[in-house]
Formats: sequence, structure tokens, C-alpha cells
Amino acid sequence: MKSNRWYTAAGLLVFLLLCLVPNGQAQQGTPLSQVPGTPWQLGQSFVFSSTSGASGAFNAKGILYWKLVFVPDGTVSACSVSVDSSATGSSFSVGGLVSAGTIGSCASPGSYVTPAAVGPTNFGQLTPAITGTGHVTIVLLGYTENPALSSGAASNVAVTNFPATQPVSATSLPLPTSAATAANQVPPGTAGSPNASVQSIQGIASMTPVKTDGSGVTQPVSLATAPTTPTQPSGFGSGVTNQQAVTASAVALPSNAVHGVCVKALSANTIPVYVGFSGVTTSTGYQLNAGDSVCGQLSNTNLIFVIATTTGASVAFFGN
Repeated sequence: MKSNRWYTAAGLLVFLLLCLVPNGQAQQGTPLSQVPGTPWQLGQSFVFSSTSGASGAFNAKGILYWKLVFVPDGTVSACSVSVDSSATGSSFSVGGLVSAGTIGSCASPGSYVTPAAVGPTNFGQLTPAITGTGHVTIVLLGYTENPALSSGAASNVAVTNFPATQPVSATSLPLPTSAATAANQVPPGTAGSPNASVQSIQGIASMTPVKTDGSGVTQPVSLATAPTTPTQPSGFGSGVTNQQAVTASAVALPSNAVHGVCVKALSANTIPVYVGFSGVTTSTGYQLNAGDSVCGQLSNTNLIFVIATTTGASVAFFGN
């Protein structure tokens, strides 16, 4: 009888212990340790398999941004998960925060970040759907502020109304798109209008530059006659040099097309010579003693005449 009582007591104890084991209880996330520099306010880790249901409810007050990181292990052929919302923590709206279709597949390693604020809500949960014999670890991070900004990292900002080109001047005048419209876009005499020639940064061919005459009135400048490449004026490429005897009669130097000429009295001269133009005399000419010289800008050396009181003197000339 004592033996039967002992077995009965032992059986009752085992039964009571089995009653204490939770059956079908939702999985609670494992809190993540937060190190300095991590900006999230909620961090939990979950391990789901094909038999997993929704996770346990977690406090989501103040959380507006979510990040999920997926790490599958074993054979996982399909995986999806949603972030659900609830005001009371007892009845959840599946995908109320982030739908499974938005997150995409979690069957391969990856992550998802909400592009904008969602919610808010009081409580949240994860609802997985996994196919295969493996399991998937999902790390859930929640933020009260945009993590791209709160972490100090640079973020891309999409600007849809920014013009493709900008005016060169400090005014809000649009850039000319052709030479025909440039004058209308930069009215002459307009306060703040540019006086410089540049109106477009897209090429000289598509602009009409303007200049000012000093009175503040701008005028179009045509580029049609402006040389595209600097050219050497005719005659500058070569020079001419020679000597000529001077007599008592005014005689022109030989004909040579030049842009400038210099005349020098030879150092061996014993009398002065006189330089001038047609009709020059010893009384009106520019006197050059031995070794003296004079220069001028002329188109031909034959415009210069030389004369002396008698023969015996000579001049040298150089032109280009």
C-alpha cells in the first residue's frame, strides 16, 4: 500500500510539472545589447521556422522607422514576414506597419529599411511564413528618428523640381536657348543684367553676348566677324633691311610693305642727314647726326625721304 501511495504521489507531481510547460506560447524576442553609437531605440532578435506563428507583442511606442535583417539557416525555400500594429496589444492588424510584400523575401540573407516614417502604434509583432526545414533569424531594429540622419551618415535627397541648367548671372533670368532669344531674355538697360559677354555655359554658338557703351545701355555684340583663331597681320612674318646713299636732293627709300620702319645715319657719316616725307628739305627734315636713328609706324618704306647738304652720307633702314 505504501508503495502504491508513493507511485501515486510521483505521478501527480509529474502531471503538475507538465501542466507548467507553456503550450503554443508566442515567441518573445531576445533583446539586443546596445553599444555606444548605435541609434536604435528597439532591438530584438527572433528565430522562426515553418511551424512558427506570430511573435509576442513588443512595446512600439514612439517608433516610426524600422529595419529588419534576415539570416536564413538550413533549407529555406520561401520566407516572408510582416510588422503588425496594435493599439491594445491583443488584436493586431497584420502588416499594419510594414506589409510582407513591401519587405520582400527573407529566404536569403538581406535587410529592409522603411523609406519613410510609419505608424505610430503602441504595440507591434512579427508574423512570419516560412517554407522548408531550416529557420530564419530576424533582427528587428526600431528608431524614433530617421536612422540615416540620426546616425550622422550622409543621405540622398531626391529633388524633382531643380532646373537642369542655372543662369550664370546673379539674377533669376533663364539661360538663353538660342541666339534669337538671348536679347529678349537679357533686356538692354535692365537693372542687374550682366554686361559681360557670357550668357550661357552651354556653348558660344548658342548665345548673344552684350557690351556696354559706358552709359549703362547694353548692345548685342555679333560674333560672326570675330576670328576664332588669332592671325598674324600681313607683313609681320618677315622684315626688310638695307642702306641707301643720301644726296643733296630728297630721295625716297625703296618700296617695301611694312608696318613700321627705323632709319639710322651711318656712324661713318661726316655730315648730318635729314629724314622726312615727300617734299622734305634740309630745313624741314628730322636731323640725324652720325649714329642717330628714328622710327615710325608706316605702311611702306617709300614714304620716307632722305636728303643732305651734299653727297657722301648714307642711311640704313629696317622695317617689318
